[in-house]
Amino acid sequence: MLGEVQESRMFFSLAGTDRDVAVPLALAAAGGHDRLGPAARDFLAVVLAAQPDAPRVADYADRTPDPGAGRALPAAVRRDVVRTAVVLVVLSEQPAGADHARLAAAAAALEVVEPAVDVVAAIAADAVPLTLVRTVEFDAYRTPLPRDFALLPAYSRFLALPPAAIHGTAPDPRLAAPFAALAALPPGSAGRHFADFYAAHRWRMPGTPGGVALPLTLHDWLHVYIGATTEPLGEVEVGAFACGTTRHRYGFHNLLIVLLMFEYGMVTAMSGGPGLAPEGARAARGLAREGARGITGDPEGGRMVADAYLRGRSTGTDLYLGVDHLEQAPRPLEKVRADFAVLPRGHFAAVARPAPGDPG
Repeated sequence: MLGEVQESRMFFSLAGTDRDVAVPLALAAAGGHDRLGPAARDFLAVVLAAQPDAPRVADYADRTPDPGAGRALPAAVRRDVVRTAVVLVVLSEQPAGADHARLAAAAAALEVVEPAVDVVAAIAADAVPLTLVRTVEFDAYRTPLPRDFALLPAYSRFLALPPAAIHGTAPDPRLAAPFAALAALPPGSAGRHFADFYAAHRWRMPGTPGGVALPLTLHDWLHVYIGATTEPLGEVEVGAFACGTTRHRYGFHNLLIVLLMFEYGMVTAMSGGPGLAPEGARAARGLAREGARGITGDPEGGRMVADAYLRGRSTGTDLYLGVDHLEQAPRPLEKVRADFAVLPRGHFAAVARPAPGDPG
């Protein structure tokens, strides 16, 4: 079971030769510098600026990729190359079949098997089955619950409950009681912030009739920890932070699913929520990007998504799945943030902001 939980990487955090090989390969797989939209360029600018020597996207615009050197990179870095290219394509203008073909060829040349490449093909077809963006939250709707959840501190205390209680389809006082207690915690505590967050949105606590399903609360705890809004960009920031902080093998999908939902409009095809039977997960969900654009429609979108991802990486702890959130609830929120090194919003984006007249 230990193999089910492993470190999730994305984007090369290496300086020097490996990065200088990896970045041109990622750009080429994404279609080149000129194929990138503004949000994709801003995203990559923030990621690169977090490197020790703070290179710029423009530094790599005209570099010729070296596939031979790419194949010599460590396996994790080769996977980073492909995943970075996927995100850059998704953040650019409408991906097409040619984008998928190019990404698939790049992955094959680097000897990387990355299912997320097929997400681009699905976007090009305007319909995405959720099986392509499998996350821990969606897996939590399986019956019986996956046994490896016992290894995740965020879930372990609830595994004795019936699946219907965890899925939010039946009330259970054993689940309702610890969440109801959050409203009585002192102001300023993490748990009180969580209770106030739910009250402000008129959401019912897990375990109560019509309550939020337990798996979705893991996402909501991150809203509290990082102070993200429930506007589209805030939702994507939470997914990006989860992608950065978690060590789980599905971590990359936390970013992909929120991009699909709030940038490509898949959230409008999920009116029943993500609590799906397996046949529902296989059903293709339609996209409606022009009515969404939660990232590319915001001039700060690309920067803030990268900022949230890097803030997640900076925690050094899996703050998404590796923490018992109810155990943290009585503690002051600022203390929780300090202990887990949750940096303020904009910490990395500010470093990457170019000076006037600087192309970045």
